[in-house]
Amino acid sequence: MNQPTLRPLCQSIEAMESAFGTAASLLAGVPLDRAVLLRMLLVTANALDATFDREVRKHAPIGKTEFRTLMLLLSNEGCAAPSELSHVDHLGRANMTRVADALIKHGFATRTADTEDRRRIALCITAKGRRLVERVAPKLAAGEAAVFEGINAREQRLMIGVLKRLAANLDAWNGKDG
Repeated sequence: MNQPTLRPLCQSIEAMESAFGTAASLLAGVPLDRAVLLRMLLVTANALDATFDREVRKHAPIGKTEFRTLMLLLSNEGCAAPSELSHVDHLGRANMTRVADALIKHGFATRTADTEDRRRIALCITAKGRRLVERVAPKLAAGEAAVFEGINAREQRLMIGVLKRLAANLDAWNGKDG
């Protein structure tokens, strides 16, 4: 089955704002500005996710989630328990197993007994995995810079603060404080 061609993100957001504006006029007393903002965040996040995955796959035989896991391993002295990686990247246990299996299949990581508790298994990046990150990360950085074109460092820090506050509020709404 063919996928429909999606319109540019900015056009989708404009159409959504218009549709929600019409809905607001029909629903007296229901504020839809926040609904529009949340939908804009979701649509933009999904587009970023898809773009990042496409860009990683241009340069590697793995996707964005596997690449992020390699980055997390690098930041954790090369090894980490899959449960720790799941927690940091907000992935379920089954997804982390799939990610680990894919990295191992391509020779980018290995499973090793945890140095502190041999009953636990750690996922460790290999030299091949490090080389992949060293080769691909700079290529992704250029795209990330393009995404933030015209958004200065102060605005980026402000976005980080706002997104952290949204995450905390969402955790509270879902009963997951702390």
